[in-house]
Amino acid sequence: MHKKMSANRAQEKRQAKEAEHRQAWAHYQSGVHSVGLFRYVHLGLWYFLRAIGLYKRGILNALDIRIKEHTVKLSRLPRQFDGYRILHISDLHIGGIPGLTERICTLLETISADACVFTGDYGFAFYDPPEKLVRHMRAIIRSIRVNDGMFGVLGNHDSSDLLPVLEELGVKILMNQTAAIRRGMAQLWFIGLDDCHHFQAHDLDYALQEANILSGECKIFLIHSPEFIPQASEAGMDFYLCGHCHGGQIRVPALGALINNARCKRAYTDGHWRYNRMAGFTHRGTGTSCVPVRFNCPPEMVVHTLRCGEN
Repeated sequence: MHKKMSANRAQEKRQAKEAEHRQAWAHYQSGVHSVGLFRYVHLGLWYFLRAIGLYKRGILNALDIRIKEHTVKLSRLPRQFDGYRILHISDLHIGGIPGLTERICTLLETISADACVFTGDYGFAFYDPPEKLVRHMRAIIRSIRVNDGMFGVLGNHDSSDLLPVLEELGVKILMNQTAAIRRGMAQLWFIGLDDCHHFQAHDLDYALQEANILSGECKIFLIHSPEFIPQASEAGMDFYLCGHCHGGQIRVPALGALINNARCKRAYTDGHWRYNRMAGFTHRGTGTSCVPVRFNCPPEMVVHTLRCGEN
């Protein structure tokens, strides 16, 4: 069982931001704005990889999705949720690589979990229209086997037009909202915020003000980017789940990721980490963005197993 707060205020805030950003995105596509230089960097990388014969290898790497098992101990986790499994999918970027959806669905049929969370960026291009994604998302969602439902947040690539489509498919999008799973008298909370990287439409105070969460209850925090870590820790979140950084997507031996695209320390941009008493995990992404290749950074789907106790 779960409950969810109203999304109207969050949607209005994001839609206002989207109206501003669509104009900037039009300049980006035309190449006349300074941010258009970023576009040419991507094109340059695309041509370079083709010229040296590594482009096809990079695509094959991007389809080599790994299933990662991760166990985390949470001191406030109720014993009724000990062993609770959360399937974590992030940065699908559907439409970037032919065959990606089919590969994801095949792997999902082998995974068993209690709940599933999506931490944003469903389409490959910025503001991909929902009709481009719905067939793929329907196939992916039908392949997910969970008992307690699916929860998600939007990322910096996503339009709010996608929200009703995902909800119709069965994903409860948390736009500065909360939801609770119950086991007897115990509750496990999911708190989801809107994008804090690009749209700056996140509002944790609003998400918490009507939720009636007791101070000692365990809270799973969903957001697209790792750029809200100090604030989430101060607010008493227990487990921070995000994506956005892709682990760099292209990693150079001895140097690691060349680009993380996040305003935070590198330590928080890939895999498991801790900040004060809060545990966290930054997903490498299931898809790719900008250039549909990966090197030394395989895509993943992660199953988090929650355990009672101090980490």
